[in-house]
Amino acid sequence: MESSSSHPLALALAQAARNENVTVDKNLKVSNHSLIEGEGIVGNVGELTVYVGNERLFKRLDIFKSISNIDVGISDTWCKNGGTVGYMSIDDDIVCMYCVQDAAREESREVVHAFKLMGIETVMLTGDNRSSALAIGREVGLAEEDIRSELLPKEKLDIITELRCGNGKGLVLMVGDGVNDAPALAI
Repeated sequence: MESSSSHPLALALAQAARNENVTVDKNLKVSNHSLIEGEGIVGNVGELTVYVGNERLFKRLDIFKSISNIDVGISDTWCKNGGTVGYMSIDDDIVCMYCVQDAAREESREVVHAFKLMGIETVMLTGDNRSSALAIGREVGLAEEDIRSELLPKEKLDIITELRCGNGKGLVLMVGDGVNDAPALAI
């Protein structure tokens, strides 16, 4: 499912599977593969519908309730440690969950501090859950009020537009790493 995607999380998952020598039957073909903006992907493998994505997706599909309390606890721990948790379902059953974690670049804290000294407002916009966002944001020296999380691509675009209009200069620099940042990067 993830190997044909260009999203950084998808690439990480596909690479992790290769690193673990996971093999997939060559006769299995994915059809109707499509991106669900800000939530994940969906496709069919034979007659089965497979979703891979974030908690928002599975709550919207009303499938998240199938997660056990033990797994919810594990997921919460992963998030509090800065991880981004995702799930995979086959038809209406979540069959696995996974965690990937962004690693802040070594110089990030120093750069954020330098921006503050220059009077440059620095804000983190992410689709990640609040716990993960806070862990990474604090690591790089951002205050909680400068960390905006659980954002859809359109919400990132709206915030960048608002910042451009609101700072009196129209100057905003955005750095992004994936398809969910593309709308905000394009303006």
